[in-house]
Amino acid sequence: MLPSIFIAAQKKTDPTTFAKTITTDDLKKHLYIVASKEMEGRETATAGQKKAAAYIEGQFKTLGLSPGNNGNYQLTYSVYQDSLLNTSISVNGKTFELDKDFSLSVAQINNATYRFGEVVFVGNGISDSTRDDYKGIDVRGKAVLLLAGQPQQGMGRGGFASQFARLDAAQKNGAVAVLVVGTNFPRQVKTNAKGNMYLNAFQKIVRPNQFQVSEDIAREIMGDDYAKAKAGALQQKTYSTNLTLSFNKSTSTLESSDVLGVLEGTDLKDEYVLVTAHYDHLGERDTVIYYGADDDGSGTVSVLEIA
Repeated sequence: MLPSIFIAAQKKTDPTTFAKTITTDDLKKHLYIVASKEMEGRETATAGQKKAAAYIEGQFKTLGLSPGNNGNYQLTYSVYQDSLLNTSISVNGKTFELDKDFSLSVAQINNATYRFGEVVFVGNGISDSTRDDYKGIDVRGKAVLLLAGQPQQGMGRGGFASQFARLDAAQKNGAVAVLVVGTNFPRQVKTNAKGNMYLNAFQKIVRPNQFQVSEDIAREIMGDDYAKAKAGALQQKTYSTNLTLSFNKSTSTLESSDVLGVLEGTDLKDEYVLVTAHYDHLGERDTVIYYGADDDGSGTVSVLEIA
C-alpha cells in the first residue's frame, strides 16, 4: 500500500488587485508635493532635499514599511563640493581672464601654483596603439599644450576623444599640467563657481591640472607657430616661456541621505527585491528653481505608489 501524498497548492495573488491602487490622482498628489516650490528643486545636501527625504520617510511610515537602516529610515552619507576661490593664467607677464581666455572644471582640478619656464606642444596629445604624440620628447614635470581637435587617423579605441584619455596620456608621460586649446572663447556660459558634488574625497589617481585655453593664449606661447599647428603642419616642439598657472578652491563636506523602507516577505527572508528611484534634482540656479517633476519626481512618486 502506497503512503498517502498530500500536496498543498499555494494560491497565487491576483496582481491586478494591487495595480488598481496605483491611480493618476495619487501619483499627481505626491508629485505636486515632491516637485513643489517648497522642495526648492531638491538639490543634493540642501534643505529642499532634506524636506523631500522627510516626506518620503513619512509616507513609508504611513504605509507600514519597516525602516531599512538598523531602525532608521534614512541612511546618511557625506558628499563633497568644491568652491572656486581664485584662479589665473599668465604668460610672459601677460595676465589672462577666466571665461574670457580660459576655463576649467572646479571639481577636476587641484590647488596649486605652477611656474613653468618651458611649455611643450604635443599635437593632439594622443598616445595609444596607433600613434604616440609624445614619442621622442620628454615632458616629465612639464606643462604640455595640445589641440582639442581630433585627426581622422590614429584615433584609437573609443576615438580617444575624451578629456580623461588625453589627461591619462599626459600623466603617463609625466606631465603635471595640461593646456587644451579651444576656439569657444570668450565663453557665453560662465564657469560655475561651485563644482559638481562627489562622494569620494580621496582619489586613487590625482590627474594633472587641466585648463581649456583660448587661441590668444596659444599664440602668446607659440607665436606664429600656432597657425602651423592648427593647420597640422607642426611637430612636437618645446617653447621657452614664463607660464604661471594658479588655482585655489575650498572644499565643503555636506550630508545627504537615502530613504529606505522594507516590506518583509513571507518566505525567502534573506532575499530582497529592490525598487528604487533618485529623488534629488538640480535645485535652484540663478534664482530659477528646477522642479524635477520629470523624471526624478515621477520616478520617486511611482516608487511610493508601488510601496
